[in-house]
Amino acid sequence: MSVPSVLHYDLLVYILEPYHDDYSLLSRCALVNWEFNRAASKLLYFRVVLSPPFRPVLNLRDPGFISAGSNLPSALLPRNAPYVIALEVSGYISSRPPPRNTISETILSAVKAFTNLAEVKYTPVTFHEDLFTEPLKVLKVAPSLRSLTVNGSCMDEKKARILVQIGGLDKLTLKDPTRALLQLLPDWLRHLSSSLTGLHLLDNCGSVTPGVLKSFLPHVKQNLRTFTIGLSYSLTDQDVFVFLGEIRELKHVQLRYYWQLKPPHHQPPLPKLRTFIVNHPRMYAKDEVLKVCKWIRRAIASSSIETLRIAGDIDEDETISTFSHDSLVDHLVEKQKSTLRVLDIRTSYVGARGLMKLLTNCTLLEEIYICGGKDTLTIFSDYCKNTPHIHTALFDIHNVKRNMYRVTQEEACEIFVTCPSLRRLTVNGKTWEVGIPSCIYGF
Repeated sequence: MSVPSVLHYDLLVYILEPYHDDYSLLSRCALVNWEFNRAASKLLYFRVVLSPPFRPVLNLRDPGFISAGSNLPSALLPRNAPYVIALEVSGYISSRPPPRNTISETILSAVKAFTNLAEVKYTPVTFHEDLFTEPLKVLKVAPSLRSLTVNGSCMDEKKARILVQIGGLDKLTLKDPTRALLQLLPDWLRHLSSSLTGLHLLDNCGSVTPGVLKSFLPHVKQNLRTFTIGLSYSLTDQDVFVFLGEIRELKHVQLRYYWQLKPPHHQPPLPKLRTFIVNHPRMYAKDEVLKVCKWIRRAIASSSIETLRIAGDIDEDETISTFSHDSLVDHLVEKQKSTLRVLDIRTSYVGARGLMKLLTNCTLLEEIYICGGKDTLTIFSDYCKNTPHIHTALFDIHNVKRNMYRVTQEEACEIFVTCPSLRRLTVNGKTWEVGIPSCIYGF
């Protein structure tokens, strides 16, 4: 009995989904037959990216040609345009004005052609001031648009007035929000109040003052589920915690920590918070580590955290501070052991005692990323039996010479045998994965 062709397509999409970012494989699959072509095209053109690389010399003959690595030209074909769900424009766009530079016309044509566009990201590093003037006007009438990310390329006074007319958004992300946009943002949030569940103010948020933050509150306190705010020296911890405490439905929060002379006396009541992410500057002293640990404990004291991520500002050539974060681990063991599933503190040092307590008590752990000492792998092997759900582990080993610390394939295999649920192990940048049963691949 023949199988309906629609079933073939559905199965192929399911089979190819794990390879959604392997464009070379998908492009070859698209040549097999029409069913493969439809399934592969759905993944190939789901996200269209225009991100030219940096060029040290301005090419005066360049009229705005699309970089060779972009899938935008083929996505503009009528048979492929309906597959496009997300559009990203980033990188180094030519700053030459039109008509010599035609890239703005190309972006405008793309936004008009991609009728199912749900996510747009306009974050170029270099650009002409009128690059997005017309494309933003088209987004006002995009029926399926739900997520919008923009940076300074869309935030001057002229484009900000166009930007705030876009409605129906579920997620709004503003990178380095300008004063011109922030003045209009409260009214925009009022317009979006029935649909918006995610508000993200990223990177330099110096123009976000306590008054500006309070002006958001009436429009987001009912429906907001995720919130991010970058660095603003105008805001104290007290300002931020009071604001968060008014939004009782928050489930995901990301904050930027900086040391303040006066600690907050307000503990935000966030009973529904499940994910907490902290970015902080590099720590140079034990006292600084203790203070950031205390700050995190205060922020999540009333929550049942499932995911905790802490990211320090570490350059590639810098070493991680080895002052212990065990005071934070003690809090997690005492308050969050029954809910914690993902712990990503790869830029934070955890001592042997802290790791033992963590693996003994936090039995629901599924992913762990930490920095530890030379005995970290031994402790993990001995205690991982207490965490039967753990499938991903990353360890950055410190307090030992890198060229003297090597994990062999055989040693990695022993860890996988000791921890049957483990599927991915990374030690000092080298990764092993479990593929088909009993096969371990290192890369």
